[in-house]
Amino acid sequence: MKHIAEVASTLAQDDTVLEFGPWLGALSVEIAAYANLHVVDNFKWTNDHAKRVPDLMKPGDSFRPTLEQTLSKQALSVTIHECAFSEFRWSGGDIALIVIDGPKKAVDLADCLRTTVGCLKHDACILIKNALHPAYWELAALLEPLVAADCLRLSAKPIEAASNILELVPGSYIERAASLLAEADIKAPVGADFFERVNLAPAHPYRIAPLLEYMKRNEVNSAYEFLSNMKPERHLCKAWQKYAPDTKADRTADTFNDVFAVHHTAIARKLPEPIGSSSERLLRSAWLNLADRSDRANRFQPDLMEQARLYGYMGWPNKVRSLVYGKRVLDVGCGPGLHGLGYIASGAESYLGVDPIIKTNRDWVKNLAAGKKMEFGWTPEEISARLNAWDVQSIGIEDLADDLDFDLVVLHNVTEHLPNIEAAFATIASVMCSGGHILYNHDNFYSWNGHHLPPKKVKDFDPSDPAQLELVDWRHLDFVPPPEHYISRGLNRIRLDELIALTKRYFTIEQMDEVPSSPAIGGERLTDEVLARHPDYTRRELSTKNLFCVARRA
Repeated sequence: MKHIAEVASTLAQDDTVLEFGPWLGALSVEIAAYANLHVVDNFKWTNDHAKRVPDLMKPGDSFRPTLEQTLSKQALSVTIHECAFSEFRWSGGDIALIVIDGPKKAVDLADCLRTTVGCLKHDACILIKNALHPAYWELAALLEPLVAADCLRLSAKPIEAASNILELVPGSYIERAASLLAEADIKAPVGADFFERVNLAPAHPYRIAPLLEYMKRNEVNSAYEFLSNMKPERHLCKAWQKYAPDTKADRTADTFNDVFAVHHTAIARKLPEPIGSSSERLLRSAWLNLADRSDRANRFQPDLMEQARLYGYMGWPNKVRSLVYGKRVLDVGCGPGLHGLGYIASGAESYLGVDPIIKTNRDWVKNLAAGKKMEFGWTPEEISARLNAWDVQSIGIEDLADDLDFDLVVLHNVTEHLPNIEAAFATIASVMCSGGHILYNHDNFYSWNGHHLPPKKVKDFDPSDPAQLELVDWRHLDFVPPPEHYISRGLNRIRLDELIALTKRYFTIEQMDEVPSSPAIGGERLTDEVLARHPDYTRRELSTKNLFCVARRA
């Protein structure tokens, strides 16, 4: 009301002001003290009025007598037009100021402007209450084409955080406003350019209005894109909590609410953030890890990331997140590429997975958490279509294009499967940029369960199973499989020192960790008897489960 009174105080006594929706007259008193005021309303007390001012009168009663009494006490005279906004027609000459008090629907705002906007003086203005209220973004949909066509212009005055009043002034083509209002599609979405033109104070809650509109329309990707471009402002969290739509049983909206809070309360941190084991931690950290990406809204795919977490594909990316962050990643032997969703969540610049046996149009993956194969919900092709920075191709590394250049090449439990591992390392080195790294986790064939077949854990050992008896307790080292057997087809049996020497041939080792077998996977079953039975192997070779290696291209 202060803003409106200040504008009214600049008017001449014979200037004409139209006030639509005078309510009980408090604002009318302020305006009528300075100029010739006309008020327009049907003066019907509604249920909404009754909620705001209980026990004053009954819904359906007229509040015109109350308005007239208020004005009479101040010895003020106004001209009253008792009719619906849609029925009002103005024929009283030039208008210096139009005040539209609290429209909640664009159709009401259009009715107020349609027959009056063409009568504005060149230095007039329009003041619209609620037009900067976050919950009534629909009003902007009506005004945007008028502003875009320069029929009306947004005032350049800064708008205080406590104000929800939008000030407009006549543009160069004000005479076209009525025809545009007649054609207006008030259901059309609002463009971001209109929002950007409004000179809002940093603390203004109207900054969340586009997000409310996008979520109302279920345009979640657009909401994330807009949020990504917002400057973090902690105070907006209260506005969002106040105006955000009800999210009962709406997981998508709940996730967006969490991310909104993270975006606007995040302090400076050392990235990448741990993506963790919980859904909440994963999605919050992923949003922060992607902060420097111009396409963060596309990279942030909550449903894909959450499903990958549930299937057990976030643990490894979380472990190596500092190596992945900001890197162009090549994942050799990627399977369906679900670790790649974790790499993207950890802030990788791009991800390409290659595996010659993967069918990119098939949804059939290993659920690591459940220990069985099942549908994931999306094929690799469908994931790639949604997530621009992620791709999986059914090729071997020898088929990679010559012009590719990767910062990091990952082989997660793949080195033991490569039939010609030296050729593979040579190819990998050729597609790495200068200073690029190779990262592998090698599953040692010479460990207790290095055969990759049952029993994989001590608790799973079944002494009555002849196939297990052939392999258990390092008997797989003596086992001579036929050509069609998995061990013959799928495992290269490279020894630890051979792999280390090969790595040094093409790369400079920066980290080489030999991870021992835990008791659950046979770590306590290596006896002197077993060692005596295998004199060609050292205790180190038989007790090491994995080699974790980080090496730089030489």
